[in-house]
Amino acid sequence: MRKFREPQKRQRNPKIFVITEGTKTEPEYFLMLKEGKRKDIAMEVFSSDGKTNPLQLLEAFKKKLEKYGFDTDCGDEAFLVLDMDYNTPKDFKELLKWEKGSKNCYNIISNPCFEYWLLLHFEDIKGHLTLEKCKEALKRHITDYDKGIDERKFFPNVKMAISRAEKIDSLNKDIPITQRNGSEVFKIVKRLLSL
Repeated sequence: MRKFREPQKRQRNPKIFVITEGTKTEPEYFLMLKEGKRKDIAMEVFSSDGKTNPLQLLEAFKKKLEKYGFDTDCGDEAFLVLDMDYNTPKDFKELLKWEKGSKNCYNIISNPCFEYWLLLHFEDIKGHLTLEKCKEALKRHITDYDKGIDERKFFPNVKMAISRAEKIDSLNKDIPITQRNGSEVFKIVKRLLSL
C-alpha cells in the first residue's frame, strides 16, 4: 500500500517591513530604492499616519507587523525609521527595549531628521546641524525640495551617502545616535542593496 506524505508547510521568501515617521519623503525614498534595485524585493513600507511620538509609532508598527504576517522564522526583518526631531533620548527607551528583545527588529534613527540622511547624498557634513539647517543645506542642492524624492537626484548618490554616514558613525561610535548628529539609515539601505 502506498503511503502519502504529510504536506509540508511551504517556506516563503523573507520580507522587509519598514515603518517611517514621515508620511511622504521617507516612504518615497524606500520605494525608490526598491524600484531602482529590484522590483521583486518583498517589502512593505508603511507611514506613521501622522504619529510622531516614538511609542505611538512603535505600537502602530507592532499592529502592522501582526496584520501583515511578520515571521522571523521566514527571515523577515522589521525597520522602524524615525527622527530625533524634538524628542529626547528618554522618549526612545521603549524602542531600545523592543530592538534588544526582538529578533530581526531594528530602530533606524536620524538626528535631527531624515533630511540629514538625504543631505549626505550631496556633501560631507561637518559640525552640528539643526533640523532647520539640514533643510536649508538640502535646498542648496535641490532648490525645489519640498518633502519629496526625485530619484534622479538621489539614487545615483546612494553609495556615497552610505560611505559618508558610515564615516560619521565610526567617528562617533561611543556616543549614542540620540545624543549626536547622524543617521542610521545607511544600515537599512545597505541591507536593501544586498538583496
